[in-house]
Amino acid sequence: MVNGNASDVGESSEDPPEPLGRRLHGGRYRLLHRLGGGGFGMVWKARDAEISRMVAIKEITRPHEDVGVTADEMLAREVRALAAAECPSVVRVYDTFREDGGRFIVMELIDGPTLGERLRSGGPMSPAGASRMGLQLLDALDAAHRSGVLHRDIKPANIMLRGDQALLTDFGIARISAHPVQIGSPTWGYGAPELVKPKDPEPYTEASDLWALGAVLHEAMTAKQAYPEYSILIGDDPSERHTPALRAGALTPVIEGLLCDDPGQRWTAARARDGLMRALANGLVDTPQQPTAPDGVGPTLRRPGLAGLRSKIRRARVPVLAVTALLVLLATVAVLRPWGSDDTGAQVPGDWLPRTPHSAMGPIDATLSVPPGFTEWPQGPESNDKWPEAKYVRDPFRIQLRRQTRIRGTSADEADKTVNSYRARGKADYSGKEERISAVTARPVAETQYRGHAAAVADIRYTDSGGKKWRLLELFVVNRDGDCYRLQVAMPPTAPQADQGQEIFDGVRASLDLGHMET
Repeated sequence: MVNGNASDVGESSEDPPEPLGRRLHGGRYRLLHRLGGGGFGMVWKARDAEISRMVAIKEITRPHEDVGVTADEMLAREVRALAAAECPSVVRVYDTFREDGGRFIVMELIDGPTLGERLRSGGPMSPAGASRMGLQLLDALDAAHRSGVLHRDIKPANIMLRGDQALLTDFGIARISAHPVQIGSPTWGYGAPELVKPKDPEPYTEASDLWALGAVLHEAMTAKQAYPEYSILIGDDPSERHTPALRAGALTPVIEGLLCDDPGQRWTAARARDGLMRALANGLVDTPQQPTAPDGVGPTLRRPGLAGLRSKIRRARVPVLAVTALLVLLATVAVLRPWGSDDTGAQVPGDWLPRTPHSAMGPIDATLSVPPGFTEWPQGPESNDKWPEAKYVRDPFRIQLRRQTRIRGTSADEADKTVNSYRARGKADYSGKEERISAVTARPVAETQYRGHAAAVADIRYTDSGGKKWRLLELFVVNRDGDCYRLQVAMPPTAPQADQGQEIFDGVRASLDLGHMET
């Protein structure tokens, strides 16, 4: 556990009797109080005295003779697994140290509950919230599996929630392909059927991690375990062994597909991602569905239309005249502004993937869509950037979204400042901290609109210090709170990449939904 709440499976968060916070552990960390613990470790909340940062410190506590490996090997195993699975949806590891015979891992402190705590206190999640969480956990599993890491203990107690962000933690029993010795076993109720066969159980694979994800999604939608205790061992018909996720709506086929008994027929990560994307797009659908066979990909992509709004209005029993006036207004808006477009009229392609950008520096308060194949650029704690930003990369393109606060100028002013900054960096006598560039050219800043708000677009070309040529298209939007949102797409300046980059910029700009924008 790496949060400020007690673990689902271990010690309470009450302070131990011995005094804490006086001694510097590892030369820099002051233990504050115990957060919780499980079978292989105890977790403490601590302060890094060198940089005044709150952290979580996990102490390896399981005696090595119980698992057939040494404490050093257990420490190295978990750190390697966390490092290999580095991703915005995996809790970050900062440091390790040994002290008084103990082994310690210093990790990111998540100020939020576990999924298990969230479900116990708040009940089931919405289909949209569960779909969004599922996509983030899939990102974590993709990163781990690409690096040859199997988590082996995916469950609500090991999923931390920070606002709308879900993070996978506790890689204590992860299996690394380069170090095939296994320690520990998956928690009952989250271990796939192939692992518990009475005769000839199969080895743990990537498909087993995906089955556990299906069990987590089921629990997120019902607040009940799909397979309580040892029920997975009983019966031959899967429908008799778990509680169908009756309120999962568009998530039902994803859950059923991931909980398929046969790992060969179980939904793959790619198919699950497609199903979760469709479920997220259908997040407004709130009618319970009976489970469906996992043969289809799921409901087709739908956007809320007038028919659905009429149905909701009828259920609310609004007076007829008010209904008529509202429908006329909505029809007018639909004509003036196509769904999924901005003031340029550009459309968001149907296969693009919605993203909620996250930053090590704080919230960005925005959502956007990116083309398939773009990977979120991980930002570690060493980032010195002053403002929250997120990057998505697919060579040779880069999408970047930044939010700057306490801006006094207009959108056009910020665009002009950026253009002038690039021109200064291109001068022979430039001596600033940023990379020196050359051959800088820029078109005049274009004043435009973003959903009724004043905006500006900068178009800059330059050559970097390595001799590579770039074109930057950047949208600037300043809201009334003085927050400046900057959407940038970097691309090569020549065809055909320049044309592709322009299409990416137009599509991401059309998908961009900014927070705290006043109408």
